[in-house]
This record gives sequence, structure tokens and C-alpha cells, in this order.
Amino acid sequence: FQNGIHHISILVDRFGPQRVLGGKTFANCWLSPEGDITRRVGGPDQTSFGELSGEHSTRCEAIHRALAAGGAASTVSENIIGELWAKHFAFVVVAAIAALIRAPAGEIAATSSGAAFVASVFDECTRVADAEGHPAPNDIKERVSGHYARIGSPYRPSILDDFEAGRRTEGEHTIGDLVRRADLRGVAVPILRAALCNVQVHEGRVRK
Repeated sequence: FQNGIHHISILVDRFGPQRVLGGKTFANCWLSPEGDITRRVGGPDQTSFGELSGEHSTRCEAIHRALAAGGAASTVSENIIGELWAKHFAFVVVAAIAALIRAPAGEIAATSSGAAFVASVFDECTRVADAEGHPAPNDIKERVSGHYARIGSPYRPSILDDFEAGRRTEGEHTIGDLVRRADLRGVAVPILRAALCNVQVHEGRVRK
């Protein structure tokens, strides 16, 4: 359920496709200075999981029943790879913006250049996802772009908290993954590359 997509390939290579399920959760949470994971106010969390092949399985149904018994809502997905890519797309968009601007969505929306900058990040991520054969659904694009279109929006991705707190981030295996895929596909991504450079400088400082 971590952000990114490359870990699926790693797990499949290590354990085989029959031993790996895909899963994702949409939840806007942050890690407090005390180490507590806190959920921010927002829409309902969305958790789904499923077989990488998209087929139904008794093990997924069993997991679904177990989660429901514990009060955790979830759905069994017939296209979990597509859902993982949609989340990957959304996270890289907001992570790249956070890496380069270091401000919540509402402050970016209030600037004269914010809308054009956000659109450029969307464009680069869209072209990579399309080249990989996993175009981002329009509802995901609208959901994410809506945060950056409203002055006063409190939305801030968790990676922004990590930057500000001087913690390690998920940037390398999210932004970095999309940049590496772009290079393999011959897609120019100068903004994402700048964001990755920013992440790498930050990570180097954190390690010292």
C-alpha cells in the first residue's frame, strides 16, 4: 500500500506473481513530530486491492471479509494495476510540486504563475503515464488539480511535511521512478527532473 509502482515488479521478481497482490489506499495523513500518524480532514479513505491479473480469487474475498469484520471498508479491484498507476500519477504530481515550491496548494493557487506551473507538471506526468500505457483517469486529474485551483485550499501532501521536518521522503521511488521511465520512453520531463534533483539534494542533507 506504499506510494509508487516499482515495488510491484520487485516483489514479483522475488516471490513470483502468484504470491503478490496489489493494493492502494487514498488517505491524506501525516507523521507528527511525536511519531504519530494523523489523518487530515478530507474525503473518505479509499482502499482497494486485488490480483495483479485482475481475476477474482478466494483469497481476495477472504481478505475483504476480514477487513470488513474489523470495520475497515475496502473493495476488491478487477484492475488494481490501473488503480496503482492512477495513484502513482497523482502522488508524483503533488510530490513534484511540493519538492519545487514547498508550499500548500492554496498559496500556490494565489500566485499569478501557479496555475501554469501546475498544468506543466500535469502535462509531464500525463505524457509519461500515456507512454507507459496507463493514462490517468480524468476523475483523478480533476481531484488533484482541484486542490491547486482554489485560493485558501489547505491541501498539502505528506511529502511536504517530510521536507519541512528534514525527514527522508518517498521522492526517489515515486518522482525518480517516473523520471527513469520517461528516459526509457524518450519523454522529456525537465520539471520532474528538477524536482528529483531537489529530492536528491534533500536526501543527501538528511543522511549527513
